[in-house]
Amino acid sequence: MSRISAQPFRSRVRMLYLNKKKAAEKNPETLRRLETQISATDRQIDRLVYELYDLSDEEIELVEGGVMGCSQRPKSLFVGRPSGQR
Repeated sequence: MSRISAQPFRSRVRMLYLNKKKAAEKNPETLRRLETQISATDRQIDRLVYELYDLSDEEIELVEGGVMGCSQRPKSLFVGRPSGQR
């Protein structure tokens, strides 16, 4: 498995691990640290998706503006496919 193809998989696994750890954590300081790690991992996954779709800086601004303007992140970011077809 090449580094490029393995990286998205590792990022998703890390996100699952961090969220599972967060759900079981009670210490407020540890929770803040986990939330910081989750945010960093989320940004890394976003960058990988932007690279995968070869988005320009302008397109990235549109995507982030649309997502950041929503009260909730969309459940599916599969571009061009209805949510039932993955």
